[in-house]
This record gives sequence, structure tokens and C-alpha cells, in this order.
Amino acid sequence: MFNKRLQIKLNKNRGKQSFRGELFNIEQLADYAKLLAVHQKVGESTHNNYLRERLAENEEVLQKYNSEVRAATQLSYVTPATEWVIDNFYLIEEHIQLARRHFPKSYSKELPYLKEEPFKGLPRVYGMVVEYVRHVDAQVDEESLLTFFRAYQETAVLKLGELWAVPIMLRLSLIENLRRIVARLKQDQKDRDLANTWINWVEETGSKRPSGLVELVSEMAKSELPFSSAFVSEFSKRLSSRNPSLTIVRNWFEQRLHEEGLSAEEMVEIENQNQAADQLSVSHSIKSLRFINSTDWRDFVEELSLVEKTLQTDPVGIYGKMDFASRNHYRHAIERLARKSKYTEMEVARQAITLARNVFDKSEGTREAHVGYYLIADGQEELKNTIGLKQTLLSTFKKLLGNYPLTLYAGLIILLTLVATFFYTQIARASDIPVTDWRYILLSICCLFFISQFAFFLVNWLSTLFIRPDILARLDFSGGIPAAYRTVVAIPTMVNSEESVRKLISDIEIHYLANRDTHLYFTLLTDFPDADQQVMPEDTHLIDYLRSAIEKLNHKYGAEKESLFYLFHRPRLWNPEEQKWMGYERKRGKLMAFNQFLLRGGIHSHSWRRKEISLLCGT
Repeated sequence: MFNKRLQIKLNKNRGKQSFRGELFNIEQLADYAKLLAVHQKVGESTHNNYLRERLAENEEVLQKYNSEVRAATQLSYVTPATEWVIDNFYLIEEHIQLARRHFPKSYSKELPYLKEEPFKGLPRVYGMVVEYVRHVDAQVDEESLLTFFRAYQETAVLKLGELWAVPIMLRLSLIENLRRIVARLKQDQKDRDLANTWINWVEETGSKRPSGLVELVSEMAKSELPFSSAFVSEFSKRLSSRNPSLTIVRNWFEQRLHEEGLSAEEMVEIENQNQAADQLSVSHSIKSLRFINSTDWRDFVEELSLVEKTLQTDPVGIYGKMDFASRNHYRHAIERLARKSKYTEMEVARQAITLARNVFDKSEGTREAHVGYYLIADGQEELKNTIGLKQTLLSTFKKLLGNYPLTLYAGLIILLTLVATFFYTQIARASDIPVTDWRYILLSICCLFFISQFAFFLVNWLSTLFIRPDILARLDFSGGIPAAYRTVVAIPTMVNSEESVRKLISDIEIHYLANRDTHLYFTLLTDFPDADQQVMPEDTHLIDYLRSAIEKLNHKYGAEKESLFYLFHRPRLWNPEEQKWMGYERKRGKLMAFNQFLLRGGIHSHSWRRKEISLLCGT
């Protein structure tokens, strides 16, 4: 029964623009969203720029109303809704600017549009948001918003771009709603002012020349009075004085209302209800604008995105452990592929998962079993072939550029240089200067140099247009580093005095305090300065002093586990080329040796407890 009633209401609403409809609870919102998904006819994209133009109009109307109310020296009556608008106008202006910044002209081209009224030619997501705002009286909250969009997607899947556009469309619809309320408030104020003007004439005439009231009533009868709830309410309040000379006006007014099928009491009650409803709608709109600012829309998009749910089935389980930026990078890759192919975003995501699962079933340890291999890495070509994406001239050039970057880079510079130099020589020959002339040779060399520099800068500039830096996918360690990914912060350095030791200990302590984590360790990779012999007299004292300082740090902070801080010191080795005793390969050598230790446990170090070494090596 409820669905039939909703069906009738939906058909009626197609030709309406009102933002104040029947209030729905959660279940009714879900049913209404399903009906919208069934009956809305959608096109691929639109070039309609109406929403940006409408935003500019709304801004002008709201700013003008704010200025007029603030500039008015005396108003007969300021409604509660007007007070809400004026007091929170700074917030309205902020959201107007945000809406303009986040909704560029090109954005509409990426969004599917509606083919039927009342939102014909406008983005589908805008029509959805307006319907939602209408049936919650602009009182936006996370639960009802999620319910509405989740129910809609049971029938029609939304694109990722549409989900990201929800906060923008909420801003646009709420600003539109405020503009319409303000227009009504402005008209009501005009009606109240008109009522006060007539009442002032009536009172002035009644006090100075009572006989003139008959003529005044005649003028009122000839005038086209609005008889709106605002006019009738204000007129009735001012006319309710017990001045007997105004009886003729009072009788005429009551008779006129009766002819219109109205009564003063009913109109006053309606006006009170309208003011209460306007105040509620404005307060809801203002609070909803604040809600938009305080909501993390990344969680909203991931909660509703069916593409996200598909990618979460990554066979190796890595996708779900990645940070938001990496996951969003994968989703953008799907958007680009879907935009260029005949497949939907969901279908592209499923194809990528299928390719990864096929590899996982054979060998789960390979990187080809991760869905990202087919979205942002070398497996892109295989995915493109699967979805039938044809190679364009630009994509072919980018592929060659990726496979042979140095050859193309240097080759293009040389080619431009040679071509420009060839044209120069042709011009020079036309001037009858002998080729063997020293001036010709000097000018040619100078020209070759300057042209090569120009070609170098030109190729560099072109590279920024065609090449984008690769984004490295990252795991999400915002909640802490898991035990399986425990990490060592290694600081390669040289020890030459007690002062340098104190500085090192202070630095490593600061690093720890700024990056506390249960599975994050810190180590110093040290050696001594170059010397003429392998062991110098002060070496033993310095290394003992350094070990003691590390032990004090562990005693100070390492109560919860064995150790947080480590020391790996290398002895000097003879370098026949330098004719010195020194640390092998200096800084790079320390890092290489430490990596070999972590992988194989083979390093000549002076770590004082084997148990601590086994903790780092995972043995």
C-alpha cells in the first residue's frame, strides 16, 4: 500500500520544484530511493552548466537580502527565520565559495544526467540529493544519507564521480533551499509592510478626519491587496485596537475575507505555522551545512562504493591494508579505464580481480596476484586488452616513452638540435659566406650550442606534459606498525668524540619521541674516522661510551620489550687505494652491511646481546 502511495507521489513530484515535502522515516526514504532508481531515465553525460549559473544567482539573491535587512533602520517585524539567515550568513557565504571551487565547469561532463523533468539535463546525483533534502526537510544526517544512497544502488549503481559529488550537490541544494525560503521571507515582509502602510493611513485618517474613512475603505476596495497570510496577520493585529472609529474598516476587512473564503483567525494561525516551518527549515539547512564541513566524505564514498567492495576482494589481501590515497589511486585508474571503454566501473574492477585471481590460483606469492598490478603497473596492458580498449596514438607514445625513456629523451634533443642547425646552415649559405670561413665555423659552433640548450629546455617542458610521476602505493600504518612489518630506523654516522656521541644520542631520542610505535626500532650504524692504523688509542673509550649511552636509553624507554635502540659499529679496514684504514664504502657501505645482516645475519658488528640481534632478524 505504501509503495503505491509513493508511486503516485513520485509521478506528481516530477513537475514540482518544492524543497519541502512529506517527511519520511528511514524505511520510507529507502523505499522512495528504490522507486527513484527504477523510474529515473539517465543519459551518459551532460554539458549543461545550469547549476553553476544558478549558484551565482542564488549568491546574488542571498547577499542582496542580507544587505537589505542589515541596512533597514526599522522593520515592522523580524521573523526567526530571518534572524537565522542573518546570524549565519558568514557560513552560507563560505559554502557558496566552496561549492564554486569544488564544482568546475568540466565536472558536469563526467556525471550522468536525467532525461526527464523536473531535473531534465541536470546531473542524476543532484536530482537524488534534492529529493533527499525535500523529504528530510533539509535535516541531513549520516544514517539517513547512507540509507538513501545504499537503497538506490540496489537497483542502479552510481559512479565513483557521483559519490564524490554528493557533498557538492548537498551544498548546492541547501543553498538553493535557503534562496527559496529567503524569497518567500522577502515577499512576506513586503506584504507586512504594505499592511502597516494601510493601517497607518487608517489610524491617521480616523484620528484626524473620521469621515474620510469611507473614502479610504473605497480606495482599499479598489486596490489589489495580496491577502496572503503575512498581510492578513499583520493587518488583523494592527486593526484589533478598540478604537470605535475603525469599525467601518474592520467590518469591510472581515467581509472581504469572507468573500475570499478566509477568516482572520485561520490566516493568523497559518502565518504562525509558516514562520515556524521556515525557521525549522532554515535552522536545518544551517546545521546541515555544518554537518557537511565536519563529515569525512572519504568514509562515505568507501562505504557506498561497489567498486571499493569489489577491490576489497583482492586475492592477496593487500588492497584492504593500504592507505586511503593508494586505494583512491586504484579507483581513479578504474574510472579512467571505464571512461575510455564500453565497460562500467564495476565491470572493469571485476575484470582486474579476475586476472589477479587467475594468477593467485597458480602461484599466490607473485606480485601479479595483486589487483594493483593490472591497474597501475605492468599488467595494465593485459587489462586493457581484456576490456577491449584500443591503443591511441598518445597512449602508444606514452608506452614507448616508458619503455625507452633515455633513448627518446636524448634522441629528441639531438633531433631538434640537428634540424634547427640544418635550417641555420641553409640560411648561412644563402649569404654567400664560404663554408671554410672561420667566421662561418665560429657562428655554426655558437648556433649549435644555443640551439641544443633551447632543445634541452623544450624537451624538458614537453616531458612535464606527457609524463606524470608514478604514485607509490603504501600500506596504512596510521593505527601502528604490525609485528609482521616491524621497521628499523637506521642512522649511518661517524664517531670522533664524546661531544659527537652526545649529539647522536640526543638526536635518536628525539626521533623516537616523535615516532613512538611498538614495532619501530632505532639503530646507529657507526664507524671511526680514517686513520693510519686499524685501532687508535681513543677508540675503546668512545665505543664504550656509546654503548653505555645506548643502554641508558633502553633502560629509560625499553620497559615494555627487550630493546628499542641498537648499536652496530664497524672496524676499520685497509684501503690500498687511499692508503688508509677506514670504513668500507663509508655511509653506503654501512647501509649495505646492515641490510645483509638483516637478510642473512652476516655482519661484523659489536652488538652486545645476541637476543637483541635475533629480534631484528626475526629469528
